Amino acid sequence: MDILTNPVVSGVAVALTVVLVIIFLIRLGRVRSRKNELKRLAEDRNREETLDNILRNDKIERREMASKSVPYEVNYSNKNKKESKERESRKIMIQLIEHNELSIRKHILSPENVIQIGSHPKGDSILVADVSPCQCQIFCYQDEIYIRDVGERKLTMLKRGKKKVFADGNGTSLKTGDQIILGKVFFDFTLIK
Repeated sequence: MDILTNPVVSGVAVALTVVLVIIFLIRLGRVRSRKNELKRLAEDRNREETLDNILRNDKIERREMASKSVPYEVNYSNKNKKESKERESRKIMIQLIEHNELSIRKHILSPENVIQIGSHPKGDSILVADVSPCQCQIFCYQDEIYIRDVGERKLTMLKRGKKKVFADGNGTSLKTGDQIILGKVFFDFTLIK
C-alpha cells in the first residue's frame, strides 16, 4: 500500500493543515487587534490635544487653529476622492515605549510639535534622568519622522535590527521597530498612521 493513498496518513495531513491554518488566523487576528488598539489610542490622544488647545484659549493658538481648520482642496477625479479624504483625516502619531530600570511606560505623541527627550521638561517632552536637559528631538519633516541629537554629551544611539548608530545633529530617519537608546533607558519606536 502506498503511503500517499493511506487514509490515516492523509487524514493526519488534513488535520495538521487545518490546525496550521487556525493558528495563522489567530495570529493574524492578534496583529490586527493590536494595530486597531494603537490607532484608537492615537485618535484619543489627538482628541485630547485638540481639546487642550481649545481650553487654553490663547488668541495665537485660536488663529492658528482657525487657519488649520479651513482646508480647501480641488480634486477633479472621483476615483481618488475617498482615498484623499482618508489621507486627510489620518494624522501621524508615534508610540514610544520607555524601558528603564524600574518600569515600562508608554507614550503616544504627535510629532507635529517637536518632541524633546531630556532631563529638563519643556513643551512636548519625555523626562529621562542622567542625560542633557534636551538630549534629543523627534520631529516630522515631509511626512517622515526623524531624530536628532542636540545634547551636550552625544548619547543618542539608534538601533535598527543588529545595527547601531549614533544619531547626529542633522536628523536620522526613524522606522517602526527602531530602538532609541539613551544610556540605561531605551525606547521602542512605533509609527501610527
